[in-house]
Amino acid sequence: MPQKIAEFKNLYVSYGEGDALKGVSLEIDRLEHTAILGANGSGKSTLIKLFSNDIYPRVRPDSSKMLFGQERWSIFELKKRLGIITNDFHYYALHTAPNISCFELVVSSFFSSVGIFESQEYDAEMIESAKAAIEQVGITALSDKPLCEMSTGELRKTLIARALALRPEALLLDEPTVGLDIGAQIEFLDIVGGLSKEKTVIIITHHIEEIIPQIKKVLLLKDGTVFRYGTKQEVLTGENLSEAFGVSIEVGLDGDRYHIKRICV
Repeated sequence: MPQKIAEFKNLYVSYGEGDALKGVSLEIDRLEHTAILGANGSGKSTLIKLFSNDIYPRVRPDSSKMLFGQERWSIFELKKRLGIITNDFHYYALHTAPNISCFELVVSSFFSSVGIFESQEYDAEMIESAKAAIEQVGITALSDKPLCEMSTGELRKTLIARALALRPEALLLDEPTVGLDIGAQIEFLDIVGGLSKEKTVIIITHHIEEIIPQIKKVLLLKDGTVFRYGTKQEVLTGENLSEAFGVSIEVGLDGDRYHIKRICV
């Protein structure tokens, strides 16, 4: 098993005439849980698309992009190694197939579809893997519940189960607690913390409260560049966050959890 989940060197991504990412480099080792933090427009969404192979960086002799020790991947094969949970897919699934059940959304991950179709054949191993993932997240009682009847937190847990059914080595979560109430946020992040014992967790966010204690490294983006990259203690300072977000921020620390104490606009 490769030790490095991701190894990006000097990556540039362009949309039209401008660069959305400029010279971005990062390394994430296996079980080296990492947060990627930045304001809106800093390049977080573009970076997610680099991880998922939905876009590709500019070809440069001084650039390289490796995932799990390989440069080239089939998107379908990559999904088996890297489970990606995004808000975009949350709302896509809800609006595309509101009447399918939790189990149907989870098991259909094996065909990268949203729901089960007649042309698909699911063997016993796939079905058992889906059931095991649902149980692992603690939502067995939701197995037959339609997406349209789920709370935001229930659907977000279902998406984690969908990713886990493929038994990935790493999980990438995009702003994981958006739309969740305080109790659901705490419960969801506790689930992610439990999964971090065996899977590498990468959280992309603009809320430092989503940075679970298990995360050790933080990459802070600003204007498409890596502004700071290092340990939580090195990066999550009021000075760094104030410059990256363009407002005066005072950071608080309760035990091993960071939070914003005060913002002065």
